[in-house]
Amino acid sequence: MAASVRDWADLPYDLLNLILSKMTATERHSFSRVCKLWNSAAATSPYGPSPCLMYYHRTKYTWRFFHHNSFFNLTFPDLEHAEIRCARHGWLLVSLPDNITLFFFNPLGGGDVGLRRIHLPLSPGHFTTVGFVRPPTSSECVVVGISMVNIKDSPVRVSLLRHGEMEWAVNEYPNVKAGKRRFLASQVAPVAHRGRICFLGVDGDVGIFCPESGRWVVRARCLGRRRGHWAQTKIKDQFLLRIDGALVGVFVFHDEGRVMVFRLSEAEERRRVRWVPVEDVGDRALYLSHASSFWCLGRNGNNNRVYLPRLAGDASAAVFYSLTTGKYHSVDDGGAWGDAYGLMRMDLAAWVTPDPPARGTRVALPAGRVGISSGNHESELQES
Repeated sequence: MAASVRDWADLPYDLLNLILSKMTATERHSFSRVCKLWNSAAATSPYGPSPCLMYYHRTKYTWRFFHHNSFFNLTFPDLEHAEIRCARHGWLLVSLPDNITLFFFNPLGGGDVGLRRIHLPLSPGHFTTVGFVRPPTSSECVVVGISMVNIKDSPVRVSLLRHGEMEWAVNEYPNVKAGKRRFLASQVAPVAHRGRICFLGVDGDVGIFCPESGRWVVRARCLGRRRGHWAQTKIKDQFLLRIDGALVGVFVFHDEGRVMVFRLSEAEERRRVRWVPVEDVGDRALYLSHASSFWCLGRNGNNNRVYLPRLAGDASAAVFYSLTTGKYHSVDDGGAWGDAYGLMRMDLAAWVTPDPPARGTRVALPAGRVGISSGNHESELQES
């Protein structure tokens, strides 16, 4: 028996990493318990757990996961009829149909279910969008949500709940901005950036809230007065994340679904803040959903791609948008489309991972292209 254990422990790290690159979160957990060497390999592997697209199958009352070109179902009684509002650090922040009951749930953590659910005080009202900074098990965890209605003179309400507190702190602000256009928050989960919480508007504007000072400011017309595909009125979907210390917005334009990536200009303290086009994301793959957006190192040709919460028309496969070809492709090589017509939008789905992507070396963008500033490998899941 001892010789058999030694044989398993003698496997080279390269082979262990190759095995890890194909594993789900549950399989990685079992892998790490084989022996000390395998546990070390799982902890240090450059291949984090592969993202899963998770959504609720309302007719079958199960949660459906897409992973490695296949689907599987899991049942979570705690999440029946729940809506995922934010997914980070392996945790889901979900709301129930009453719109005021929120709780954290860890769907992939295993162990005692009682340790996988964390209740929150009832929210002060329905949130247009809500998210959290740091894991709910951290003393630095903060939950922040925004409430608004598209009615003249109605205010913006930003609500904050810190770890251990039993009441929400509600801040109210007049909803005015440059050009007399009101800020309308999208359903995209807010992102922590430079000590502030950033909300993405439906027209590409950015609302910025400082938890420490309570200051609220709106950066208007960030897309500028662009025509054609970049026109604000042509935005059909939007996503927000961080890459290498920069705030990055991804917009889907027109019904045909052209996808474009932008980074927010560095001069954020000035009034003229702009989204600057990014032509190429290099060796990265972006995983985008309203509840969670992040990036991973591309592997096996899986680079310069944008994975959206979309399924092929028959719901048999997930799809991605290639920034290289400018087309949508099925992940199972079952087809390619020049537009998004016929693709199924999954607005309530979320890309999830059991842990934040591991930090690694910087990935440089191709020379001569509009790039994102250098920095550590980080994502929306790793606030700074």
